[in-house]
Amino acid sequence: QDIDCVNYASYGGGIEVNLGIAKPGSTTSESDDGYVSVNEIFDADGTNSEGLHIGDFVNYTAGTWTSEEIAAIQVGPTTALVSANNDNETLPTQAHQFGGFKAGDSRDGNATPYEASYNYVKDKSTGEAITGWRVFDIEEDGSVILISAGNPEDYYHGYGTNYGYVSEYILTGQETNNESSAYQKRNWSNYINTSQKAESATVLTKSRLDNWYSKYIETGADTLDESTFQKIYQAPYTKYQNMVENYSFYWLSEARGNYDVYDVGPYNRFVFYGGRDRALGLRVLVSLSSEVKFTAEKTGTKTITGGNMDTYGGDQTYNCWGIQ
Repeated sequence: QDIDCVNYASYGGGIEVNLGIAKPGSTTSESDDGYVSVNEIFDADGTNSEGLHIGDFVNYTAGTWTSEEIAAIQVGPTTALVSANNDNETLPTQAHQFGGFKAGDSRDGNATPYEASYNYVKDKSTGEAITGWRVFDIEEDGSVILISAGNPEDYYHGYGTNYGYVSEYILTGQETNNESSAYQKRNWSNYINTSQKAESATVLTKSRLDNWYSKYIETGADTLDESTFQKIYQAPYTKYQNMVENYSFYWLSEARGNYDVYDVGPYNRFVFYGGRDRALGLRVLVSLSSEVKFTAEKTGTKTITGGNMDTYGGDQTYNCWGIQ
């Protein structure tokens, strides 16, 4: 039976990945008041339905926006900084602007979707858009990378000479054409909850997604290739589908030449580029220290439904975990 675990979800097992990380029960216990290291519960082979898997949900929280925090988001040209729009009813409307959320909104939630008809996969128990944080990657040293289940923010990528590289710099700090001398980049520290062992935060890029595919699905992956990207819609990888493609439009915050930024489009299930003068969502990545501890046993399960899952793979269930 599906258990409400405070909007955090559960995994049903069955995907084969091998990172050389120990299975549950194969290490000496490091239990601390019911909490253990990730290596003790991570089920790399996908054979233990009670283990932790890629795509599982954890009770990490990035907190709630205040008016002061939103007002401090000042990016774009250093001579004419652009403020966030502080409105969860409308998308950002000008180049380099962030928005789609307001004071009082949770950073664990979702910004205004680019198209209402593509409005995030759902928590089956509530019928509401999926929220929270999911296990995106586990490093060999035991550090954990979380990904936002939805899109906590929107960003407007404008149309102009060099704007592809400008957006990449604003979003990630990656500099190609000396953008730092003329533009202010975004600071993602609002998403770092040090009490839950978070060390850094950034946004998902195409290169990072390519690396993830290469690690878990196909060596040397290029997600711009449709047949590669669409492997998440096929067995045995359908458990990954709603984590990578959450039925929303979002930027893969990396330039594809002078004008364009890569993005994910759920309508044709592909990585695309060429979307200019529009505001799409962003996926946030949070890195947790290798010192982070998880509950020794899952705290519940969550079933995810809707979106392209209705055609490709059906509902999927994931494990929930607490972290210390």
